[in-house]
Amino acid sequence: ERLQSIRQERMRKLGRATSRYGSMEEVKKEVRWIKNFYLRRGPNWPIIDTTDAGIVQTAARIIEIFDRR
Repeated sequence: ERLQSIRQERMRKLGRATSRYGSMEEVKKEVRWIKNFYLRRGPNWPIIDTTDAGIVQTAARIIEIFDRR
């Protein structure tokens, strides 16, 4: 529901309030797809929670991960 809310707000700001991009059906479909993708291709990839992080914090976390490898 949170992702759906974010997407709906994004589309509202762009003047496209009726976009499928913000529909719960679309959100669920994309989350299923990425979960399947991850399980097939990236089980050793790190998971980064970006829920409350900005772009700078997320980038810093990614650099941290790469520096440890």
